[in-house]
Amino acid sequence: VKKKVRVGDMVVMLAPYQELADHCAASKTMDDRASVAAMLECAKRLTRLNAKAQVFFVSTSQEEVGSAGAVTAAYALDPDMAIAIDVTHGAGPGTGKFEAFPLDVVPLTMGPNIHPMLLEKLIQAAQRHKVNYTIEVNGGVTWTDADPIQVARAGVPTVLISIPLRYMHTTVETLSLDTVREAGRLMAEFIADIAEEWGNLKWY
Repeated sequence: VKKKVRVGDMVVMLAPYQELADHCAASKTMDDRASVAAMLECAKRLTRLNAKAQVFFVSTSQEEVGSAGAVTAAYALDPDMAIAIDVTHGAGPGTGKFEAFPLDVVPLTMGPNIHPMLLEKLIQAAQRHKVNYTIEVNGGVTWTDADPIQVARAGVPTVLISIPLRYMHTTVETLSLDTVREAGRLMAEFIADIAEEWGNLKWY
């Protein structure tokens, strides 16, 4: 082992992807690969919707240690608005009623780092397109890329969509594949809806 492994070598746990019952799956690092999968679903749907918007999909680095990737990406792109997507705690054995969310809902974050008008539009999109959603209230920072994005340059109106993830930061992170798809579908429908009324939006 000493001949093959040096101090400082990068290692990962061996945890193969496993499909489970009820359209769920378990694997390591579902946080944040699930978010990338949702973005891919969004991109496919936007192509079919022919949305009148220029959309940038960004997979950032170092989110867990200060969101450095989001800081530089938001500064470089200087977007008109942003959708951050991440995971949140999924309900499971030992989780309390207000600590985690069922795996079959898409939580939308409400809080001081979230643009209130865009959140209202996001909720309307979820209702209009029959996405099973709930509200996750966050009284301070979200600990996601949404935080640095919304203060980039002169500020970026930002919303946050989450995917419930059970056993976060373990080798058996578990989620619903249907919810990943629904998060992507909601993003696409929201973008298409916003694009249609962009020039007439009342921001405050």
